[in-house]
Parts: sequence; structure tokens; C-alpha cells
Amino acid sequence: MNNGKRFLLLLGLFALAAGAQQRVQAIGTPTAVVRVQALANPISTVATVATDEATITTVTARFSGWIVSMNANTRYQHVNRGEVLCTIYSPEIYAAERDYLFAAQNAQTLAASPVAGVAAGAKALVADARERLAQLQVPGQEIARLERTGVAKQRFALRAPETGIVSEREALPNEQVTAGMRLYTLTALQPIWVNAQVEESALGRIHAGQRATVRMDAYPGRTFTGRVDFINPQVNETSRTASVRLVLPNASQELTPGMYGSATVEVPLGRRLVVPASAVLQTGTGALAFVAEGGGRFDPRPVETGPQVGQQIVIRKGLRAGERVATGANFLIASEAQLSAAAGSYAPPPPGVSGSGASGQGTSNAAQVALTSDPSPARKGANTFRALLTTAAGRPITGAQVELTLSMPAMPAMGMAGMTVRVAMQEVGGGRYRGQGTLGSGGNWHVSLVARKNGKIVAQAQTSLRAGGGM
Repeated sequence: MNNGKRFLLLLGLFALAAGAQQRVQAIGTPTAVVRVQALANPISTVATVATDEATITTVTARFSGWIVSMNANTRYQHVNRGEVLCTIYSPEIYAAERDYLFAAQNAQTLAASPVAGVAAGAKALVADARERLAQLQVPGQEIARLERTGVAKQRFALRAPETGIVSEREALPNEQVTAGMRLYTLTALQPIWVNAQVEESALGRIHAGQRATVRMDAYPGRTFTGRVDFINPQVNETSRTASVRLVLPNASQELTPGMYGSATVEVPLGRRLVVPASAVLQTGTGALAFVAEGGGRFDPRPVETGPQVGQQIVIRKGLRAGERVATGANFLIASEAQLSAAAGSYAPPPPGVSGSGASGQGTSNAAQVALTSDPSPARKGANTFRALLTTAAGRPITGAQVELTLSMPAMPAMGMAGMTVRVAMQEVGGGRYRGQGTLGSGGNWHVSLVARKNGKIVAQAQTSLRAGGGM
């Protein structure tokens, strides 16, 4: 579109908006305050629970012997720190304990020896024997028992060094144990990792320390909180995603490895000027917001928009904090047929809808159309559409047959066929018409409304809307 046509189109928009004040009031357009607020643009994706590798502990024998009994005898069994895992008959430990007792008794006997160095040498032998027991993984409480009772034991209890679950068990009943043999692998469940698969295009907005929330299929309706810990530098060449590791405290230990769910990383945007998304009308050449001036007047004002976050949209230019804007303006407040005519480039209606000159039935181009949706903005699924039809003088158009057509072109690259939704709107009085339609997808829809009376087109409008709810 050249500059002259664009100028005419904008003039048409402003003129129609000014003439639509009574229609805006008639359908009860609500308003909202333009405000500054802290925003966070969330990134949501699928996620799975995984073990925190820093909590993995191996239990290895440092002595030889034979397993005579097992308390931890199944995988995924929960054990507490200090709990007995298995009992081992070990002649090696028995001999080391007897050596310690002999050295201790000998040191006591030689403590009063008048020969220089004898007492000190005896004490050194006790220290060496004690160090030998420590090297064989004999805990301090066992050595204290040995000193207190003076009795060596042939069976030794191997205890869990940390609290966790038995993720691997190599120990078997009556199995011979050798020094260096791994018997168990224990894994703690707190903290725990959650691996979120983030699209390559969103990786630049994520960094360590950001807050994240996790929802698991196993616990519907519940939310777990954590932080971004690590971003995998390798992007999957097939899915074009990278794994982002979240760390959760998991104090209740309800999350276990392998669980599936979703994760949302909160990406702060700072404090921004925002309005409800339904307050912005996209015209094709820009965006408009309708600012309340008092006395039922609305001033159409060009705005520059930023990203949409949930139901809010960022305003970069055109509005000030504290102003009030109409929140029903996003879905047409005028007849686009008139706007197109003002620009000298009338756009044809969507497929299946006759143009004003195609049927030769005659069209009243002076008629005005105000069209809104509930919810606003419209969303994927069921929606209620309302229209107010008036003459140029503001009188309601009654007794018309009104059809609303919404169409979305096919998108072969995404494997999506074209969609068309037709809504037969019923008159509810005072030039108001209402109907229900189900949108099969979020995204951009072409909208056309045609009203006929006595075989003639008395009003028609075309516009577009962006429905929420995803594809």
C-alpha cells in the first residue's frame, strides 16, 4: 500500500472511531487503566526428573570376607545414614582387632618401663594398630566398643554412609568379598535434578539462577519450585532443543527419577508499561488504542506495542501510565468495507462470502458495525460473538439475517488444512445480534460479517482477529 492510501486508511480509522462513540457505549465497552508493572515472560516445556549426580555414593569393601546377612537386599530400598546394609564375616578385621587389643595391653604393661623409648614405642604400636582399623573401614564407635570390652568380633556390620535409595546392589548373600569390591550404590533424593528441554530460540533468555516452577503428572495441581543450575552447551540436531538443568530441594522426597511433567522458567522483563491485550486493535498498518476522554468519548491513538505476556501487552509508545483505554477494541469497532473503500482498495471477503457488488443486491455502506467477542480476545474453542448494527444516523438495524464467517487459510508447512467457521447470529433486540462459534485453533483468523434484510445487504464488515490458545 502506498503512502497516500495508508494516509486515507488512517483517516478512515479515526473518522469511524469518532463516529462509533455511541455504538461503543451501547455495547458496554469496559475500560482498563494503563499501568507500569513488573513482567516475567515464562518459557514452558516438557521436563523429566533425574538424579543429582553429586548425591551418588558408592559403598566399597576395604577388606576381605564373606557376606553372612543382608538388610539392604533390594534395589530402590530406602536406607538412612548409619543403617546396616549387610554383615560380613571377615577374618582380616578379626585379626586387625586382635592386633589392636594386643598392642593396647602391651602399651599398658610397658608404660612404666625404665628403659628409654620402650613406653613410647609401645604407644606408637597402638596408634599404628588403630590406623590399620580405620583403613579397613572400621568406624570409631566399633573401635570404642573394642577398647571398652576388650573382645574382637568376627562379624562386621557395613553401614550406609548417607541417606538415600539403593540404586545399584552388587552384594549377594554368602558372596565372597574382596578389598575394592563395590557392594552398593546409594542415591540421595534431595536435592534432585529436573531436565527441561528448551527450544534453541529461547536459550538466549535463560541463565543460571532464574526461578523455575515444575508440575508433575504424578501430582496434578501441585507446583514445585527450583532454580536454573546449568544449560547444556550441546543442542540436539533433530529436535533443536537443549537440556536445561533445574535443581529442586525436594525436601519431601516426593520427586523421583524418571517422573515426567512440565517446567516453566520465569524470564524477568523488568517494569514495563502494559495494557490488556484486548485494548489494542491491529489495523494492518499499525496498532490503535482507544483512550477514554470522559463523557463517553474515546480518542483513537496509534501505539507501538512490544511482546504479549499472558493477557497483557507491552506498550512502547503512545500511552501514559494512568490513562484509561477501552478493552473491547481489539476486535473491530467499524465496518472495514468502508475503511477499504476509503483507501481505494476494497479487500474481497473470505471464501464463501459474497462481496457487495457480486450479487447486485445493493449494500448500505453507511451502516456501522461493532463486533466483540467473549472471551476477549477470542480463544481456541467456544466463543460468543456479539454485533451491534446501526445506520449512519445511529438507529438500530433490526430484523436482519446476520452471518459471521471466520476463516483461516491452510498452512501446508505445518500440515494444517484451511478452516472456516460460520456463525448464524440471532437478534436479541435493539440492533444487537449474538451467536456462538467454535474456533479450531489459535492464531490469525479472517473475519467477515454480512447482514441482509429483504434480500439486500444492509451492512457488512471485514477484519481480522488473533485468537489465543495455541494451534
